[in-house]
Amino acid sequence: MRPDALIERVLAAPDDDEARLVYADACEEAGDIERATFIRLQLDQARLSRWDSRHFELAHAVRMLEARNRRRWLAELPHFDGVAYGRFRRGFVDTVYTRRARDLDLALPRLRDSVPLRRWVCRLADEDGLSLRDPAHDIREVELESWSRRDGQEVYLMARALGLPVCADLDRLALPWSRPAYDVDIGEVLRRWGCRVRELSLGCDALEPVAMEAFLEAPGLQRLERLELGSQSHPPRNTSIDPEHVLALVLKCRSLVALDIDTGHLAPESAQVVFDHGPPGLEELAVSGTTGIDPRRASFTLRSLRAQRLVLDLTAPCFTRLHTLAGWGPDGEFVLPQSLQALRISGGTATCADPPTELESLELSRAPGLVGMVHGCHRTLRTLRLLECGNLAVLPTMPRLRVLRVHEGAVDADLLERHPGVRSLSLSYQEVSDRMLRATASMDLVDIDLPA
Repeated sequence: MRPDALIERVLAAPDDDEARLVYADACEEAGDIERATFIRLQLDQARLSRWDSRHFELAHAVRMLEARNRRRWLAELPHFDGVAYGRFRRGFVDTVYTRRARDLDLALPRLRDSVPLRRWVCRLADEDGLSLRDPAHDIREVELESWSRRDGQEVYLMARALGLPVCADLDRLALPWSRPAYDVDIGEVLRRWGCRVRELSLGCDALEPVAMEAFLEAPGLQRLERLELGSQSHPPRNTSIDPEHVLALVLKCRSLVALDIDTGHLAPESAQVVFDHGPPGLEELAVSGTTGIDPRRASFTLRSLRAQRLVLDLTAPCFTRLHTLAGWGPDGEFVLPQSLQALRISGGTATCADPPTELESLELSRAPGLVGMVHGCHRTLRTLRLLECGNLAVLPTMPRLRVLRVHEGAVDADLLERHPGVRSLSLSYQEVSDRMLRATASMDLVDIDLPA
């Protein structure tokens, strides 16, 4: 059977993997091996836990297939004015981008016959575009992007958008807010909307106290599993979330598995509240200040931690299963959990005499004291990124290395010859030798960035 004849089965049961696997089999029988492989790999990805080490190889294979075929696959779909296709999930496009809700309204009937739509991203440009008659209950994730208007209408448009039927019953809502001056009103908008979602992302740095009090009255917060109140894209302000509001938040949101309150100026006292009273199922945490924090009273066990300054006792029981660690580096000796598989450090003068032996990803920026870790985990490293880490001398051979980035730091001439398995390469320093250039010719690179 032709693959396009089977798309109706996928659309009729978007949560059913079996329908997608049947479609993949039909693609293979029709000779489209890469499409079939892509679908199967993304289904495998979706089944893995967030911390499974197999994600790296699967993600790498998926990126290669999509890079080669994305344009062809999208060309097979219908196209509409004002609508752009986004990500692939579980083998099929599930996201569209529009500048107006009206554009989605016009396209929805044919979109439903073409893709298992789940996620909609809309930029709030003007009130005239906020027309969506279709309830679109098949859409489970919505992201509303601000246009950075300067007429004070952003919160009004946000409230109008949240009043659309499509936003009445979601799994995830993201508001990448770009005008923090209006944060005082956002809390009331969210309270009225109810926040009955599993995931909520507010890219507004930190809610003002009045807005935070209104937000905490939203009736749906008990359902939240993932909450982001931090913003990595906007410069931090002097606004912080005080300990009383943090306590009210973690006591109300007991289902949280991920909490991001890295607001740039979060006081250690507020972060301490999370460790003392945080939900027992919390696995991912992002905070800013950690100076003076005692993590030993935590009832949860973290798998991921991000902090602007890692002045923290990482030998505490809550870090025994830590998988991912990121932040500004400390000074002195850095004692890391042996469970760690991904480390990203910026700055600091720290050294580490006993690096995790299963580390797969190491990213260092202006942290030359930690470069020596490479020798302790060279057998397991898959990703190595070094930015302004000085003279790197002789790096050991890393048999599993697939991603290599070195910026402003000279390496030995035979580095690439010893790493033919690298698939993504970026070197940026004074001079790349002819020997290195010749080595790249025999490498199966997906992307490469070398100085001119």
